[in-house]
Amino acid sequence: MGGCGICIFKNNQPFTKYSIPCKNIKTGQSELLAIYFALSALESIIENDKVDLYSDSQYCINSFNVWYNSWKERDFLDVKNLELILSIQKIIDKIRENNSLNLIWVKGHNNNEGNEIADKLARKGYKEKNNSKRLDCFEFIKSLK
Repeated sequence: MGGCGICIFKNNQPFTKYSIPCKNIKTGQSELLAIYFALSALESIIENDKVDLYSDSQYCINSFNVWYNSWKERDFLDVKNLELILSIQKIIDKIRENNSLNLIWVKGHNNNEGNEIADKLARKGYKEKNNSKRLDCFEFIKSLK
């Protein structure tokens, strides 16, 4: 069980928020899914914009800012969460065709408003009692192949 929380800001104000209850998920996958869903939501509503995506997961931010190219050179050998990472990179590339996109790490639980809201939404998803409302992340990730 887990949850993803997403808070999208526009003009320095919360614009839209998502809480996604999940099952069959690990922490790293939850953080990656949050990025996947945030970028998917942004992809259709932005054009010629500057976008800063913040995450408190160094694993997620480094996956795209630091490690992705070396993983690619090694044919993605032994990369965990590969389907998610490839799907996210595809969205990143598409967004960057017409927009500026920065992926930025922020320290968690450090009074960053967007991160605090996202954490609260992730906890809300985690606490969801109705199992039928939970996204089966194992099946979702399998569908990305």
